[in-house]
Amino acid sequence: TGTGGPVVEFGELVTSDNYAYFWLAEHNANGSINTTNNYYSGSNLTICYDNFSPGGFMVYYFYYSGGTYNVYRRAYNLNGSNQAINNGQTVSTSGTACTGYANRMLFDFSSYNPVPVLLVIKPIGGDSNFAVSGSVTFPSQGDLISSTGTSGETNTTIRARKRWDPSMYMFFMLEGIVSRSSIN
Repeated sequence: TGTGGPVVEFGELVTSDNYAYFWLAEHNANGSINTTNNYYSGSNLTICYDNFSPGGFMVYYFYYSGGTYNVYRRAYNLNGSNQAINNGQTVSTSGTACTGYANRMLFDFSSYNPVPVLLVIKPIGGDSNFAVSGSVTFPSQGDLISSTGTSGETNTTIRARKRWDPSMYMFFMLEGIVSRSSIN
C-alpha cells in the first residue's frame, strides 16, 4: 500500500460476494477524502483478475461532482474464456496488463469528468485476486508500516499494510449502491 503507483494490487484473495476496493482520491492527514486535488487523473483504468468461472463481477465507480457523491455501476459476466461481457458485448481487453494476472478488462469512465473517489469490485460466483493499472499514478491506498529488528547478526523486517478503511465512508458507499445515481 503506501504510495500508489501505475499498478495497485488489492493484495488478498477476494471471495465471492465480498469486495476489493481501490482508492482513486488521496486522503487528508485526518483520514478524510481529499476531493480538491491529488486524485487519479486518468480517463480509464484496467481491472486485472484471475480466472474464475462461472461467475462475473460488479464494479462500483464512486465519484464526487458539484458537492455530491455519485456512483456509476456496471455488471459483467465472464464468458468461457474469462473475458468480461456487458450487455452481450465483450469488453475491451486493451489497457495495461498486470503481471501475474490472467485476465484484464478496460474500464472507461471518460464520459464522467468529476473527481474520482473509489473503485469497488465485487466478484460473484467465484473468488479472485484483483489489481488495477493505469496510465498515471494511483493515490496512496493507506499506510505501509515497516519495522526491522536485530538480534546479533540477524535482521528481520516485518511489514504491515493498513489500507484506508472504506467502512468509515459507508454513508456514501451504502447509499451509492442502493441509490439511482447520486447522493446528496
